[in-house]
Amino acid sequence: MSHSITARMDKRWKAGELRKLPPHQRDVILATAAEQAEMSPSGFLREMRLAAAMHWYARGTISQEKAAEVAALDRTDFLMALARERIPAFHVDLDQLREEIDRG
Repeated sequence: MSHSITARMDKRWKAGELRKLPPHQRDVILATAAEQAEMSPSGFLREMRLAAAMHWYARGTISQEKAAEVAALDRTDFLMALARERIPAFHVDLDQLREEIDRG
């Protein structure tokens, strides 16, 4: 897929146009994206769900449990996926950590 096509698709997605497409047209776009990623459409969707879940979890938008659910994984497999990508599995606030240490 050329850069200009990808840029147009990104622009249309942000504008909400692609979400309004009939399912068969979305399937064609999905198949094209999957082909470019050298994956099956189902494998591509699985990878996209996992990537979205890890991104949202890393940003603190969703919980670990919810992220595992979005990724269609159990929590252990989600933690293993985070480790493979070197994404911290636990968010530690230094101030809270200091308070915990001070409380002993």
